[in-house]
This record gives sequence, structure tokens and C-alpha cells, in this order.
Amino acid sequence: MTVDLTAPDGRTQRIDLQKNESAWGAYSGRFKVDLPGTWKLRAIAAGAEDKPLETSIIAQGAELEKIGQPARPEVLEEMAKVSRGRIIQPAQLADLVKEITALPEPSPLETRLPLWSHWATITALIILLGIFWAGRKFNGAF
Repeated sequence: MTVDLTAPDGRTQRIDLQKNESAWGAYSGRFKVDLPGTWKLRAIAAGAEDKPLETSIIAQGAELEKIGQPARPEVLEEMAKVSRGRIIQPAQLADLVKEITALPEPSPLETRLPLWSHWATITALIILLGIFWAGRKFNGAF
């Protein structure tokens, strides 16, 4: 199965779809939408070249971050206050790196003591089992 893609500027590109084993009759492929506008897709199955499937996809071109538009500093200050952080300016980045490297190594949150490899564990286990055995003997139970 192949798909012919026509970009909004007229460029064409062919993608060979791979059979998807998870479902019957399913194929998958990828392409990157790099232009906003209407993309035309024309799918052609092997053996049925005279019956293509055609559709179009509309891609929006809104940028997530607009160039030249400042951030909302009041929102950033509120986020810094809530998270007990602080606001820095781009000129202060070198100072921030120095502060981070000067921080002491954090102490571990937990220290583990492996009990099964400690001598006191087997000693306590033998003593407790001995007391249990002696108690059963004195009680008359075998």
C-alpha cells in the first residue's frame, strides 16, 4: 500500500505503508507536516491501482511560542512563589550555574542495613527457635 502526499505548495511525496500485524487490514506510516494548509492524500492498494482513495487533511500553522511576544511575568512570578523558587533574568544564568555547582552533595534519604547478612539476625532466630522448642518440651507437646 502506498500513499501519495501533495503539500500545500505542490510538492509531492510517496510513502510506502507497512502492514500492521495488530489488526486485519491495518497499515501504518509516518510523515512530517512541515507546512500549514490543505494536504491531499491519495492511497493506492496493490492490485487496485484504478480505485485510489483520496482525502485531504487540514494542518494549522499556529506557532506554540510566538516570536517577539513577551512571556507573562506575573504568571511566572506566581509559579516561582508557589514552588518556592525564584525568577532570574537571562544575564544571571552564569551566576545560577555557579550557585548550583557550589551546592553540597545531598545526604542520602535512607540508609539500608541488610538484615539477612548480619550476624545478629541468625543469632536472634536461633535463640527464638530454641526458646520455642524448649517451651514445647516443658509443656509436654512433641
